[in-house]
Amino acid sequence: MKILKIFLYGFFGLLGLFLIIAFFLPRESVTKRSVSINAAQGKVFTFVNAMQAQNLWSPWKDGDPKMKNTFSGPATGAGNRNCWSGNEKVGVGCQTILSIKDSSEVAMLIDFKQPFESRANAFIALKATSATTTEVTWSMKFDTPYPFNAFSLMSDAVGPDFEKGLGRLKNLCER
Repeated sequence: MKILKIFLYGFFGLLGLFLIIAFFLPRESVTKRSVSINAAQGKVFTFVNAMQAQNLWSPWKDGDPKMKNTFSGPATGAGNRNCWSGNEKVGVGCQTILSIKDSSEVAMLIDFKQPFESRANAFIALKATSATTTEVTWSMKFDTPYPFNAFSLMSDAVGPDFEKGLGRLKNLCER
């Protein structure tokens, strides 16, 4: 009985500590990756201003080669949309371009439906560092409810995917 009491005190003590730490952590998480591409900003922009073009370098299509994509809305720019449905690795959801700023930033909303419901804002920013070089930054912001925000300290789950996608974008643009 004494061992059970010690175990329960320890368990609830750790749980309480976890909840206290989570209370003071930010609810918003940001993942950001960048790459320098040896191509003019205009060329790079053609691969980010439409969901169909982004699908050419998307790292997530590797998770399910049979994933179904449905594109809708205008061909490029605000309102262009990709809804996907795939296996448990890629799930189900939609990504919509919300706005484009001066051929230098694409703002998107991602609605995840499965395996869990969530929303995130994603951005692709382009900055010409010379006439033939463009710095591309891909970022995602999402809110994580308390107390699950504590887990954001443990992993940057989409960071490696961003790196893979940016590498593919670089290869496409530098051809």
